[in-house]
Amino acid sequence: YVFPDGVTVVRGRLNESTAQPLAAVSDAAVWLQWFDDEAQHWQGDRARTFVRTQANGEFAAFLRLGPAAKPLLDKSGRMQVRLRAGRPNVPDRIGTTLDVREGRIFNDFQTLAWSDLRPA
Repeated sequence: YVFPDGVTVVRGRLNESTAQPLAAVSDAAVWLQWFDDEAQHWQGDRARTFVRTQANGEFAAFLRLGPAAKPLLDKSGRMQVRLRAGRPNVPDRIGTTLDVREGRIFNDFQTLAWSDLRPA
């Protein structure tokens, strides 16, 4: 995928579990949430930013913050994001927090297991 400048991107693959052989989770909704420094809670609207996993479970979740956004930044300028995933008739799940540079592609490919994500 090609993304315009200023878009934060996390690429990965979502599997059912870590058991072999790996079974991909296809057609799941995935999106990024970011931690808001002013509001002190997670932001990220599924309706505006979600993508679907492909048949092999791969995804490229993206986020572009507006000018009024106030993400919590660490000393090196990285913000906290987390992946959230949803499937029909199942409560959403949340992944671990990642420290990423805003507006950049996070090059550490994420392989996630649905069974390891925590309930939202």
